[in-house]
Amino acid sequence: MTSDAMNLPSGNGDIGRDIQWLWKILTVQPEYALSGMFLILLVVFVSLAILLAAGTLFIQGYLYSEPVGDIFWRAPAAAAVLTAFFWFWCFLNYRAADPKATELPYETVFTSAATEDTTKEPVPELWAERGNNRTHYRRHTIVVTPIRYEYHDAADKRLTMFQNIDAIIVKEGDPKAPVEARFVARPEESRFVEEGRSRYMTVDNFGRIYTPRPGRSRVMLLINAVHLVVWFLAVWLLLRFQWSHALGLALVFWLAMTMLIMPQILARVPRKPAEPSAPTAWIIGSENIKVHGSVLCFRGPA
Repeated sequence: MTSDAMNLPSGNGDIGRDIQWLWKILTVQPEYALSGMFLILLVVFVSLAILLAAGTLFIQGYLYSEPVGDIFWRAPAAAAVLTAFFWFWCFLNYRAADPKATELPYETVFTSAATEDTTKEPVPELWAERGNNRTHYRRHTIVVTPIRYEYHDAADKRLTMFQNIDAIIVKEGDPKAPVEARFVARPEESRFVEEGRSRYMTVDNFGRIYTPRPGRSRVMLLINAVHLVVWFLAVWLLLRFQWSHALGLALVFWLAMTMLIMPQILARVPRKPAEPSAPTAWIIGSENIKVHGSVLCFRGPA
């Protein structure tokens, strides 16, 4: 296939500019990752519109002298309001989620307490501080069910005794210029707490770093409460139920969505990729292309 057929530029300078433009697009793309949930929310919208229309006609025909008029637009409008709130809920989780955490920050009241983040795996290496001495340990994976992790020193001796450890040192950030985090031993709590911060490790689940998020519980409860209010307003104002009936129906719908549907929707919220930790280099033709963060640097032949 020729260059013209593939619509490729012919000059080296054009190649550099095109690759730089493509890299810019790719680095912005994660901000639009929620667009992949459009189909899921579309199915939710259509299902809600049909359910609300049929349910309103049936229940109001039984409770009142006649059902509300114009149900052909009232039910889709209520479904649209609810779907927009679900999208907003997903967007909040996408923006606030830590790529290294195992849980979303704002789940439902029945699926998470949302009080802390946890790293997916124990740290790959650490240093145990005993007095003025430090011992380097690396993580070893024991392939059993469930998977177990151990830390071994240079002599392949396993770390088992935590009583005589003063602190655990973890190096984070750029491998070329790492930042040390020092977790001081608290034997009475069976944990190591980071100096000046609230992060900690436990002896029972050693190597994983826990980050408390006490404010998230309040935010999560607020989101779930707003979810109930949205249901009430949609059933009361748009479907024209009496307020007492609207409140009862809203509670039923809220419980069903919170327990059965929303956990499935939130489980499909994409995660933002972690920031690149080290530059990568490619050689294309006669140009050397290096990546520093999200900036491309081009260097032609000497």
